[in-house]
Amino acid sequence: MSQQDNKEMAKYLYKSSAMDFKKIPSSPIAYWATEKMRQCFVGFPLLSDVGKATLGMNSTNNLLFVRAWFETSFDKIDFSVKCERTSAFNAKKWFPYNKGGDFRKWYGNRDYTINWEANGISIHEYNNIPLSHRGAPVRSKQYQFRESVTWSFVSSSKFGVRYSPTGSMFDVGGSSYFPDKVPVEIVVGFLCSCVAFKFLDAINPTLNFQVGNIASLPITNESKSFPTTCIIELIRLAKLDWDFYESSWDFTSFPLLHPDHNRSTLSASYRKLQAQWHKMALEMQRLEEENNRLFIDAYGLQDELTPEVPLNEITLTCNPHYRYGGDKSEEELEALLLADTMRELVSYAVGCMFGRYSLDVDGLVLADQGATVDDYLAKVPDPDHVTFMPDADNVLPITDDEYFDDDIVRYFIDFVRTVYGGDTLEQNLAFIAEALGGKGTSREVIRTYFLKDFYKDHCQTYKKRPIYWLFSSGK
Repeated sequence: MSQQDNKEMAKYLYKSSAMDFKKIPSSPIAYWATEKMRQCFVGFPLLSDVGKATLGMNSTNNLLFVRAWFETSFDKIDFSVKCERTSAFNAKKWFPYNKGGDFRKWYGNRDYTINWEANGISIHEYNNIPLSHRGAPVRSKQYQFRESVTWSFVSSSKFGVRYSPTGSMFDVGGSSYFPDKVPVEIVVGFLCSCVAFKFLDAINPTLNFQVGNIASLPITNESKSFPTTCIIELIRLAKLDWDFYESSWDFTSFPLLHPDHNRSTLSASYRKLQAQWHKMALEMQRLEEENNRLFIDAYGLQDELTPEVPLNEITLTCNPHYRYGGDKSEEELEALLLADTMRELVSYAVGCMFGRYSLDVDGLVLADQGATVDDYLAKVPDPDHVTFMPDADNVLPITDDEYFDDDIVRYFIDFVRTVYGGDTLEQNLAFIAEALGGKGTSREVIRTYFLKDFYKDHCQTYKKRPIYWLFSSGK
């Protein structure tokens, strides 16, 4: 090797003392960690000093004990349990269950429930262990149902951390941290910041975010006086976005029908809603960058990190840059968002046809097995003046033409007329049909959508656990 080659190689040689590695918990060979980063591990308390990071339980048979929340009767779910001790005296069967999920920050991925009836007696008997057992598989019982910070154990990209209010159990995939000496908002803000991800990269550069890694992160000394306003707002906006969609158990009504957005035409309503969603995504971006800036300053890492957050990492479902990603143009993103929003409108309308939702009351109305129209009328404010009545027999024909009085397309057109009035009906149907795509008149396009795509979209929305069932006579 020539002298010139040696000089070139020297440019890429770095020296680091073994003592420097010992400043970081578990002494990883993180030669890229700067002196300022190493000093943070020495000068600040670790998360393990101010709280508990722990794995959750393992049901050992999720097919038997775990359900998506919409698979169960809603009146058998309890969302209000505060601690494991009180759950023992609860008459409910199903309880919220954090299982990790896709990359999402601040709030969300609240999809599942677990059978914890009578303090989890079925799970204990299945595993042949006493009810008092607190180890694997029913570990961390004293932390179940407590307010926490949760994350996905395995990620394909970034570190997705979310606030979890009281009332949820958790498993290994939804490992959790329980603050003791610091406010929970501070921990959420820190773990969602670029600072925490930088530290994690030094401790464990893989995509498996284990409880030991989280426990080893340094938390700022200013945690008790740290500003929380932007963190609280980030959590609030993320929850608002999560609840926009009927896959959330806190869903109230379809956003397009909210008085803030509802106009005489569907296109005007959508433009109003789309503008709010865009504003919301930009506000989240601004707040996330402010959160990053606060933690960068607190750790003295101004020379090593920047606070900027790309719009495609703002994890709101209403943000098309995150929802669809890729190298799509603004026009393509907007077209996708419009089409999906119209599909969601159709889905909500069908929910009203079945009595699952109502134009007269927020939230779920009929969500239990065996519920009837009489049960529906008992839950609306004025049973004698219902804005849009659900179908009496709970069967909606989907055919290639209008053969029945309760034909689903006819019902849907009545829904649009009820919401937006008869004067703009044709304009609104044309707007829906154009967004859905297809050939023919507006009614033909909508009928084709119900015949070919509605049930497929329904199964995708509900993760192959449909709320409504399709019975087909075939060809």
